[in-house]
Amino acid sequence: MEQAELAKVLDVEKLFSVKEIERLPENIHAEVISNGSLPISRSLSQPRDNQKNCLMFRRTTKHDANDTNISEVTMEETTLDLLGSINGHSPLQYLTVQDARAILSVITMSHRSKELEKDSELNLPAWVMCDAQDVNRTYMMGCHHIDGGLVISSITCDGPFEKGALPPMDKLRKSISSTGDENISSRGYAEYILGTAVSLKSKTDDDGNPISAVTMGWSWEKVTDLLVSPHGLQCSLKIKKGQGGFLSTTPERNSRELHVLRSFIMGLSTGEVYWPPLEHTPGSITDIVSTYLQDLRDNPVKYVNEDQIAMFEDPEHYGEDVLGKRVLDFTERIWLIVAHTATSYEDITATFDLVESAFRKGYLQPMIHQDNQSSMANKIREFYQSSDHIGQWESFSLQHTSALELVIGIALDKIRRDFTTYLVDNNLCLGHQLSWYIPPRDTDMNLEVQAKRLQCLHHVVELGLLVNGELEGYISYSLDLVKSALLHYTSHPPDDEYEVDAPAIPEMLKPLCQEDRTIPSFWRVELRAAGRREQSLTVTLSRSAPFPQIERPLKFDSTMEIAQEDENLSYYMTMMRQHQIRLL
Repeated sequence: MEQAELAKVLDVEKLFSVKEIERLPENIHAEVISNGSLPISRSLSQPRDNQKNCLMFRRTTKHDANDTNISEVTMEETTLDLLGSINGHSPLQYLTVQDARAILSVITMSHRSKELEKDSELNLPAWVMCDAQDVNRTYMMGCHHIDGGLVISSITCDGPFEKGALPPMDKLRKSISSTGDENISSRGYAEYILGTAVSLKSKTDDDGNPISAVTMGWSWEKVTDLLVSPHGLQCSLKIKKGQGGFLSTTPERNSRELHVLRSFIMGLSTGEVYWPPLEHTPGSITDIVSTYLQDLRDNPVKYVNEDQIAMFEDPEHYGEDVLGKRVLDFTERIWLIVAHTATSYEDITATFDLVESAFRKGYLQPMIHQDNQSSMANKIREFYQSSDHIGQWESFSLQHTSALELVIGIALDKIRRDFTTYLVDNNLCLGHQLSWYIPPRDTDMNLEVQAKRLQCLHHVVELGLLVNGELEGYISYSLDLVKSALLHYTSHPPDDEYEVDAPAIPEMLKPLCQEDRTIPSFWRVELRAAGRREQSLTVTLSRSAPFPQIERPLKFDSTMEIAQEDENLSYYMTMMRQHQIRLL
């Protein structure tokens, strides 16, 4: 999202009548937030009414009491304040179970009176954040309206538990039905982070969850036990690039170029360049550039020197450059030397001094791609077109711009061509679909804007590498995925979170979640008892703590897919109980 989603802070005195306020606890705060901001949003099944927002109640903090400006605040600020760790916020923001019941009782009576306005926020699903100090460790209580009644919810959480300490399914079934008979339906859902079949090197957050991941989700009926492997062929495959993250599928050589380019662009504004460490010691950059220029003089048509590549790149380390299956021109080769060899700004200026000197001597006639629109390429092309004899090259100069801007322009052009060539040659998109990412000729688009669009294109290429590589055989169609990503980034910043549903082939994915000791990162079962008073119980098992106020003794990497033989896996267990109340 380019702008933070808005959360609406409400005036409690306008939300309730005077009589209702008398029955409410003191110092309560109400606001409308998105369902996705709830700490248990992944534990819930899709709302039947497809409501996107809900009404949240909590205790007023000192900050809220002094804030007379009741207006709209960003969702990010609200979520941080509402759901932040107990160390960072006053514990008074959470209400007791007794206070939560009082709030929900008032809301229930409002629905019974049938005097609610159609657009009243009280028609939204309501949730109260609790302090979990009761015997059942209740973290949330809520209610939402259905035709002819209300559904009352309570959410408890405990753990972590090892698998052997989890309750048996029969006990869970009997908790919503005295007989636990066949009138209880069950539906399971399990998520697995692909770590073996798809080797993403994704960073993890504080809970050990991957910032970017490929996740398969399975749904099935008739669940027999907790943590049982799914059966059936209802499978979804999600590809998520987290906020500020990467899918990390780009070959290391190309990743190095991107890191160096970003560092150079930051150096334009900060005046200081961070030099990513080299994986090897290639030798003096002046020796490498001089050897390359001499090779071009002796072999004018040999613009790709395979021996030269070995002087500044370690083929065993960088592996096959799957993006670079095309002929590189003179400026692109200069960029590769700088990206993999330079360790200081002086190295860059020395490189261009040698290039400038070679042109002035008049013997250098390198090949430049026709579509290369970098500043250096245009300068060389200009001299070729206007020079009638060798002597005119003596005035050749690259001093029209700084060495850093010169090399950034070359890098942008080269990497952009790498990306577009890969996408088009692999039939992942058509050339006209890339028009937004490719600046027109003679553009005055500044380098920062070009770099952001290149970063967006990089994310699209990473998606293409994933679906056309390690996910090949697991999904049925990839063109729509790349097309949707291309459209997404034309209106969203490159650091934005992006998630896409891939067309999975369940038959190919099923063996991945049925191997011995395969670990689900998330597991849920919904038990529903039919009858005059419908009840349901949703049990969720997760590797990370679902509520911020829970102490977190576990520190683990949830990207792990296969458990070690001697490892005792632990899960947090969240239980949501719901029952219906009919309004007469």
